[in-house]
Amino acid sequence: MKKWTGMVFSAAIFCALFVGFGANDMRAQSTLSIAQLPPDVHPDTLSRMPRPHREDFASEEEKQAFDRVVATQPSIKDKSGVLGPTGIRSTVPAFGEEYRKLGRLVHTKNSLNPAMVELVSMVAIREADTPAEWGGHATNGIKLLGPRVVEVIAYEEDTAGLDDKVALVINFGRQLFHERRVSPTTFAAMEKSFGRNDTLDITLLMGYYLQNTLIYRAYDQRPEPDNPAFTGKVPVWW
Repeated sequence: MKKWTGMVFSAAIFCALFVGFGANDMRAQSTLSIAQLPPDVHPDTLSRMPRPHREDFASEEEKQAFDRVVATQPSIKDKSGVLGPTGIRSTVPAFGEEYRKLGRLVHTKNSLNPAMVELVSMVAIREADTPAEWGGHATNGIKLLGPRVVEVIAYEEDTAGLDDKVALVINFGRQLFHERRVSPTTFAAMEKSFGRNDTLDITLLMGYYLQNTLIYRAYDQRPEPDNPAFTGKVPVWW
């Protein structure tokens, strides 16, 4: 059963890559007061999803699965604050737990260094147009890769002058998200530079963040007020 579930979630990530992209209208949302929130957005989660609680679940199996998800993200139990994709998925504990495992796999089961993992994450978040998830990653990206790389990603500037592998990942992501296909030349360069397994992992990692984007959009998840992306601390594209 676990094997089947894992296969379903892995396939879902691939399918998500072919979903149409729409502009994410979070540009002004971070400045809205609680009184200004839409009527279907919960003030304590800043999303359409109410905050889950252990007592919401009938079976002990669900409760234990919920506990395991909360152990990885304790803020789910906070009385207020952004619920986020993991918190939203935790309302169906089996989903929350499996996706959390999948997220951990695509972030760690590779030979990529932390800077490259962050690069892949930022490219996916930028190209999927997810402002609410950009701030923390861009802040970390500046530390790991330098401000120039973050600017190129944010402003979709030419990659000339960047490290060859960094430029390759950025262009791979742009083709994947916008051209809807990756050219033979780019794909060959990816496998030559990263190998077969890490090229697959890079694709899956981008797919993971695209799935998060769909959660942000469906549940109208608003960013936290102090999100760096909305306080002028990192380069943004909106």
